[in-house]
Amino acid sequence: MEDKKLRICIDLDGTICTIKQPNETYADVKVLPGAKEFIDSLKADGHTIIINTARNMQTQGHNVGKVLKNVGKITLDWLEENGIQYDEIFFGKPNADITIDDRVMKFEDWRKMDKAEVLKLGKDR
Repeated sequence: MEDKKLRICIDLDGTICTIKQPNETYADVKVLPGAKEFIDSLKADGHTIIINTARNMQTQGHNVGKVLKNVGKITLDWLEENGIQYDEIFFGKPNADITIDDRVMKFEDWRKMDKAEVLKLGKDR
């Protein structure tokens, strides 16, 4: 039986890339160590990668149209320039202090991520 192909949603800022500092633009953020390689591995296995971001949600009053106008192009350009593979991207993740969800894995460091554990979350669903 073939392994189930999963839809894997990954946060952008603080997960795929560094958090923008006050003296930086979103073009200046860096890919976190191991992020590109881990995502490449998931894509190579045939999984769908969805990037989700709350980028600029608070500063734009939670207006997704304003967010897209303000940071949409720079975000898409940054992903392309850094070779980050994805199938879908969602701007407008709620700007929350805490997210409670039944299918979430707390991110700490890509180099410590266990791919089997990540995939198990989706397959147990």
